[in-house]
Formats: sequence, C-alpha cells, structure tokens
Amino acid sequence: MLDDTPYGELLTALHAVLGDRGMLRGADTGAYCHDWRDLYHGATPVVIRPADVAELSAAVKICAARGVAMVPQGGNTSMVGGAVPDESGGQVVVSLARLNRLRDLDPVDMSMVVEAGVPWQTAQAHAAAAGLLLPLSISSEGTAQVGGILSTNAGGNNTLRYGNARDLVLGIEAVMPDGEVLHALRRLRKDNTGYALRHLLIGAEGTLGFITAAVLKLVPRPVETAVALCGVPSPEAATELFRMFQRHDAATIQAFEFMSGTGMGFVLAHIPDTTLPLASPAPHYALIELAT
Repeated sequence: MLDDTPYGELLTALHAVLGDRGMLRGADTGAYCHDWRDLYHGATPVVIRPADVAELSAAVKICAARGVAMVPQGGNTSMVGGAVPDESGGQVVVSLARLNRLRDLDPVDMSMVVEAGVPWQTAQAHAAAAGLLLPLSISSEGTAQVGGILSTNAGGNNTLRYGNARDLVLGIEAVMPDGEVLHALRRLRKDNTGYALRHLLIGAEGTLGFITAAVLKLVPRPVETAVALCGVPSPEAATELFRMFQRHDAATIQAFEFMSGTGMGFVLAHIPDTTLPLASPAPHYALIELAT
C-alpha cells in the first residue's frame, strides 16, 4: 500500500490506474481544499486528476466500490462552497483539468466538441479563431471550466439573447456514479429521439455524474455592437426602457442589466479608479448591449 492510513488501500488502487501524474496528496491538495474567497475549508486524502475518460471511469468505479464520496471541482470559482470537500478528510476531490482538449470544431455546423477541463475563455478563443462566437459570458470565464459551467447551468450576461448554459448544449458525455460512460455527444439540432439526458446532468452540480465533454452551439460573430449606460428613476422605468427596446428590435438585445444606485455607489466608493460615466448620479441604472 502507498501508506498505512485508513485510505492506504484506496490510494494504492487509484495509483494503479492514475499513476503519479494523476494524483495529488499531502500539501499538494491545499489549493483544492478551500474556495477562492477562502470562506470554505475542508480536507481530502487525495485529489485525482485523470488524463482521459477511461481513467476517470476506472477511478470512479474504485471509489464507488468502497463507498467513498467524490467531489467534482472545475475552476473552483464557486461562490457557495459546493466544490470544496468537507472537513471529514474522507472525500476524494476529482479535478478534470487534464481533460482539456478541443476534440472538434465544425464551422459549417457551427458547433464544437470540448472536454470538461477546458477553460471557458479558451473555448471562446477556439470559436473566435473560426470566426464564430461561443456566446455565454461570465466574469470568471478565464478560470471557470466547461464542466463546471455546464454543471451549474451558468447564465452570464447574454442570457436574454442566447439563454443559459443548457441552451448551448447539443450533446454530452459523462461518467456516471457507477463508473459507466454515457455516450451522448450528438450534434443533431432537431433531435426528438428519447430522453434528453443531457438536461439531467446540466445544472446538477455533479450529483448525477461527471460531465467529461460536450457539444456546444456556436453563433455568428456580431458585426456591430453598441453599449450604453442609462440612468433611470425607478425599476419600473428600467422595465419600460427594456420593453421599448423589445418593441423596436428585440433580436438586437445582447444584454440588459439592471443596477441599483446603492450598488453603483458601493462600486465607486470601494473599487479604486472607478468613475461614473454620467454627468450626475441616478437612483438606478441600466447597462444595455445591442448587437447585429
């Protein structure tokens, strides 16, 4: 066995499948045992980092056979601590950061197949290189990974136009809790065959399985974009402004974000070098992006 702790036999079995590169132990697990805000803390006997789906499948079977809990962790950008192991020290952290390949990009079909460990911003760059857009955009896209974004059904700034993460997914591949692999990387858009199992996994936060890859929809890049920050007297006025844009040309609305004057005041007071780009403060604000 690798050691004489209560987890020695488990670690030995995992090592036989994953090797040295696929496991982190001791002090090397530290970064995986707390969230980025340092609010949630836990412990783990091992962080496993499988190199491919076959290794993940084998590792999940090993843990499942021993009743060992597993905690999926993507870019660890969660605000609620769901990607951090508990303090018992008995949960295995599963990082899919090494599943980081672009498997395919079809510019004609406007779709791409990416693995779960690909940072979202990297996936966006792949799409941009093909002259296309992966539309979902969030503040943590430089760190957040495809698997985590899909597992949390992230929304982002452009939900009005493109929907949440689930609306961009055509097909999915996942390792289930017993280690079996779900092969459902279908690209067909008009697909009415059987259950849409991908929608059970998207938003399930890893409780039903580990997303390992997905087929994502891409869209044409906008030719022109316009952004405006508008001061409004009330939430009702912001809603009416939104309805005005809808009546004029709903298809051009890329984003519409409402912000309170109080929230804007906090930003101006506590974030250095920020300024209000309006002549005077307003009770509330609407940040609008239009694109064609």
